[in-house]
Amino acid sequence: MGADEFEDEVRLLSPAGPADVAALLRHCADQVAALAVPQETDAVVWARLWEQIPALIAPAGPGLYYGSSGIAVFLAEAGRVLDDPRLL
Repeated sequence: MGADEFEDEVRLLSPAGPADVAALLRHCADQVAALAVPQETDAVVWARLWEQIPALIAPAGPGLYYGSSGIAVFLAEAGRVLDDPRLL
């Protein structure tokens, strides 16, 4: 999806307008990026709350749906849409 298509979708989905959606995307991406925990190997991990009793907070796994891969895809796409190389 190109930037023009993204802006068209945003206009259709958001009565607030594309500027507000971009600001929300930037806020969410900044929050997710800030939660990264640097590792000695130049990698980062994110902690997540696992759905079990008692609740366990542990590093996110590698998965796309609940894991680091999905977080990386979100940040890369946010960086592309926002033209922010820091998120790529």
